[in-house]
Order: sequence, then C-alpha cells, then structure tokens
Amino acid sequence: MTNSKTNIAWFITIGVFIFHFLPYLLYPGDAYIRIHDTLEGEWIWLHILNETNTAWNFNSDTLIEPVMNGLPRSTMPTGLSVMMVMVNLFGTYWGYVINYLLVHMVGFAAMYLFLRTHIFKDEENKSYAIYASLIFSLIPVYTPFGLSVMSQPTLIHIFLLALKKQAKYYHYILLLLFPLYSSIVWMGIPLLMFVALFWIYIAIRKRKWFPQFMLSGLLLALSYALVNYTIFQLIFDPPPGFVSHRQAYHLYMFGGPDLGTSLVDFTHQFFTLHYHVGTMLTLPILLLGIIVYKKGDTVLRNTLWVILGIVVFQAFYSFFEYYIGDKVGFIRSFRLNRLNILLPVLWVTGFALIIKKMQETNFLKKIIPVSIVCLILTTTIGNDEILNNYRRMLGVYHLPTFKEYMAPNQFAQIKEHIGEDPKNYRVACIGMNPSILQYNGFYTLDGLQSVYDLNYKKEFRKIFAGELEKDKELQQYFDGWGNRCYVYSSKLGIDWDAFMISQRIGQHKRHINSSIPIQLNSEAFSKLGGKYLISAIEIESPETSGFKLKKDFGKNDLFWHLYLYQVIDEKEI
Repeated sequence: MTNSKTNIAWFITIGVFIFHFLPYLLYPGDAYIRIHDTLEGEWIWLHILNETNTAWNFNSDTLIEPVMNGLPRSTMPTGLSVMMVMVNLFGTYWGYVINYLLVHMVGFAAMYLFLRTHIFKDEENKSYAIYASLIFSLIPVYTPFGLSVMSQPTLIHIFLLALKKQAKYYHYILLLLFPLYSSIVWMGIPLLMFVALFWIYIAIRKRKWFPQFMLSGLLLALSYALVNYTIFQLIFDPPPGFVSHRQAYHLYMFGGPDLGTSLVDFTHQFFTLHYHVGTMLTLPILLLGIIVYKKGDTVLRNTLWVILGIVVFQAFYSFFEYYIGDKVGFIRSFRLNRLNILLPVLWVTGFALIIKKMQETNFLKKIIPVSIVCLILTTTIGNDEILNNYRRMLGVYHLPTFKEYMAPNQFAQIKEHIGEDPKNYRVACIGMNPSILQYNGFYTLDGLQSVYDLNYKKEFRKIFAGELEKDKELQQYFDGWGNRCYVYSSKLGIDWDAFMISQRIGQHKRHINSSIPIQLNSEAFSKLGGKYLISAIEIESPETSGFKLKKDFGKNDLFWHLYLYQVIDEKEI
C-alpha cells in the first residue's frame, strides 16, 4: 500500500511538471516570459553584458556604452553567476528557459531531501514528502535570482548539521558555491542577517559558541563578497565623480508611512507572500496549523512565530526607514526589508509539520489529500508564466510572448529607416520599457538600473521636468526613487501598463487611436546626445517640444504600434 501511494505521488509529480513545462516545448523560442523586472530589467542586463563582452571584464574603468551614455561596469550584475553562463551559452531566451526549468527542478530535489532527512523519515510518509516538495517547486519564484529561494532547504540542512557539529567538507563546498547561483541583495544579505541573529540568540541561550555554525556563516559571507566583488568595487573604488543615485533616495517626499498601508502590506505578505519572493496562498496552511496546534509542539510553533515576525518586520519596515533612514545613509540607499525571501521555505516546512500532526487524528488524516490538491492548484494558477502560456494555448491572449514583446523585426525596420550605426546616436522611449530597445541593439539614454550616476539622473530629469510638476505621485516616483530612469508622461502615470501601451492590452489602450500631450525639453534631450524618440503612442503636437514625426511602424496584428520622432534641427526652425 505504501509503495502504491508513493508511485501515485511520483506519477502526479511527473504529470504536473510536464504540464508546467509543456508550453516551452510547444512554442520553442516564443513562450511568455515574465516581463516585470525580468524582460524590463534583470535578465536584459545579462543580455547586455553578454553582447558587449563585459560580463567577465574586471576593469573598474570599463563602461557599458549602450546604456545611459556609458554605465560603469561595476553598477551591473556580477558575471560570476550561473545565470550569466546560461545567457552566454544558450542565448537570452533559451538561457532563461533552461534556468527556469533548472531552478524549479532543483527546488523539488532540495525540499524532498530536506523533508526525507528531517521530517518524513519513514517510508510510510514518503508520498507526503513528494507532494510537499512539489508544492514548494511550483511556487512562482523570481528565477533571475537563481536558487535564492529554491535551494534554501539545503542551506537549512547544512546549518542544522553545523549546529550539531556534523557538517562535512562537502557541505562547506556547497556553501562556497551557493553565491554563484543566487542574489546577494535578495538572498545573501537577508540570509546572513537571519543566520547572525539566530547565532546570537542560540549562543546566549545555550551559552556555547557553536563554532561550526559560525564558520558556515563566515564562509557564506566571504563567498558572497568574492562573487559580488563589483558591489564593493563601486563602494570603495567608484569611477571619478560617480555618486550613486541611491544616495538621493527620498521615499517619503510628501508624507510619512501610515498604519493603514502597513496593515494592508501585512495582510498581503502574510497570505500571499511577495512577488519577487514567490507567491502562494497560505490561508489553508494557517487554518490547518491552528487546528492541529498543541502546547509543547515547539518546532511548529517556532516556525509559525518566525513567519509572523518576518511579516511584521516587512510590513512596518517603512516606519523604521522613515525615522532612521534619513540619519543613516546606508539604510536609505540599501534597503534591508528583504527577509521575506525566507517565507516560502518556512510555509512549506510548516505545512509538512502540520501533515505529520494531522495523521494523529482519523478525521484530519482524511483532509490531507484535499489540502494537498488545494495547494497544488492554487500555486499552479498563481504562476503568471504558466497561466499566460496556457491562455495562449486556449486562444485567450493577454500578455505578449517573448518575440511579440521584444519585436525584433519591427525594430530592425526602424534601424533600417534611420540608416545610421546605432553607436552614433542615442534614443529614448515613451510607453514602453527601454530594455526592449537595448535588447534590439539601440543605445539608450533611459533604462531600469538599480544603481547609476546621480548627476546623470539630474540631467535626464530636465527632459520631462514639466511633466513632473503636474503630478506629485510621478515626482515622488522619479525624484524619491528613480530606478526607472524613463521619460514620463503625467497623462500615462506610473502603473505597469504605462510602459505597456500596446494595441492589445491595458487601460491606456484607449489612447492608441488618439494622441497624448506631453511637455518635453528637446534641448536637454540633445545635450545628452539624444536624437530619436521611439514612442508606443502618438504625441500630440510634437513640434511644440522640439520633435518631428519621422514615421510610424505598426500594423493591427502587431503588439506595438511605434512612432519614430527626431529632434528638430535648429536649421529647420
């Protein structure tokens, strides 16, 4: 009977994985890939490093010419990463797909080995280890961060062994390799903070030093520092005159944080986690946890308390940031509210502990299959990449495929029409993400960057300063933050579809057959080297801002309808 349950669990797992990955086989080279922060940022950064042959350039003076008039190499991601190797070996699209598959498969294996070692040790419960691991692997984590989330069960296992003085040499090797396939910002710093706090707590409580545990944390910190040397290079040896735009962060320009927003954030993160971390519906786990909870069940209790503590910290971090951040520059520029990266592994581990408790009661034992099915379904449906790829298979289009979004043929036509080497002119865009232009070989004045020069931000701001004066929310977004160094329109705003003005989707679709007014400064644009403006929406009376329409590129069956504008030469006035 036990073998039968296990075989069924493996059969279901294989079936779910096939369902998960099938669209990438059915639409080779053109499935839907997450856009937010992926195709508009993180993954295209790797593409740019690969195309400019600067991924493994260790010279602090190297500039990434296609971005923002020459972005210092040290502001871009480290080249010492598995993700960078994926892009280099397989290209931007297939590198992403292979990384995506690998991340989710490793997540299953890591959680399965962890559960079989620490929770479901006997053969009778093997099927539950399989199901819980499947649920964990289905969480739609942000895969450009590599194994930041999905390898956490292995990390927990290693630190537990270190705590018991049972860690072997190969465990330390894994710790040294882990930073090669994870994010220092989203994983390294939060994990090391958590490990340090836990070490302090247990050292005081047990009155022991736990040297293996401390050594594990130090090795991990050292490896992160070596792999992400560019961050420290930028801090300690920045290019002459370079000041990070993050030094000017002012996230509360027009008012401080409020309790209502924090409570909403608490509810959101407690019940659905966070977009970059991975989303899942936690309510079923919470309800089951309340039902089975008993005094003396310290592991489950502590797991739930840690989850609660992390979410409270995340939700009310804004108050800490507001009152302390202005006094401590590091806190203002390097935000520390990323402990939520630990939530997926804690929730699924909690679920495994709950299943074990449910087996003690006949009635609750019967509910286990229902709870497993519920979590598999909700986690699968919550994955926007699965959802949008199957929408396409059913003929219900919502978000664009990779080729539709990147539109290589359309941009090739624009290049051909301009007739110049892209190195000899600079462009910017409206109503779309500059990453699309960068992917297609244009040299852009704009871009989504986590770090760039504050002086450049001030000069770029002059291009659309008139638009910022019309909208305080827009001003807060750019002046107080500004990672998206875009040309903004007060008419379009800052919602996600303000950068996705296509002929198919978004509330701004209504503008497609009309034009919008926008106040631009062509002199400031030209001063930065700008010559062409590519807009996903027609500009009303562009001449008043010093631009002229050269040509529009679009057909009804294309995702984008693009308008090419050129700065009016003084001789033409």
